[in-house]
Amino acid sequence: MSTSLPHTPVSWEIKFKEEILLDHILAHLHIPSGSKILDLTCGSGETTEYLSIKGYEAIGIDVDMEKIRHGLLMYKNLSLYQHDMQDIFYVHFFHLALVLYTDEVFIRKPNENGYILKNIFTCLAPGGFLVLGLKTEGMASIQPLIDNVLGKDYPVEQISLIPASESKGTRLPNHLLIFKK
Repeated sequence: MSTSLPHTPVSWEIKFKEEILLDHILAHLHIPSGSKILDLTCGSGETTEYLSIKGYEAIGIDVDMEKIRHGLLMYKNLSLYQHDMQDIFYVHFFHLALVLYTDEVFIRKPNENGYILKNIFTCLAPGGFLVLGLKTEGMASIQPLIDNVLGKDYPVEQISLIPASESKGTRLPNHLLIFKK
């Protein structure tokens, strides 16, 4: 007699896929364990917690204090802070800054995008990386901002992950943009 397993909730499935994506990003960029990683738009800290478990010195920031409070209740030893990236957080500190859900940042505050992108770059140590995840058309959706803030010839690696038609119903990005400072 066979027994069936309960249906896996979508949130578990998304979390598993996000962890796989994070592992690929870290391997692709050769980010060694112990490196300092900034998780922007961290929400309640699930990604920050995963990175900490993997041996990274991860710090999560989000503008939503309720999400930060929830994360601090769930994950007692995490470094989670309420912070708006209009203001500089740390200077030349992080080896990697992750904004997996860039659309939330850059669509929510279109008039502040230049300041936010400049401040994220200020947080990066020399040789550090910024990874932006996009649900939209990829580079075309953010190209004017990049040209304005970083210059037209700033090198960007674009990785297409999955077509938009296959990512409906998930919050995972369709594209990654990778910048090296």
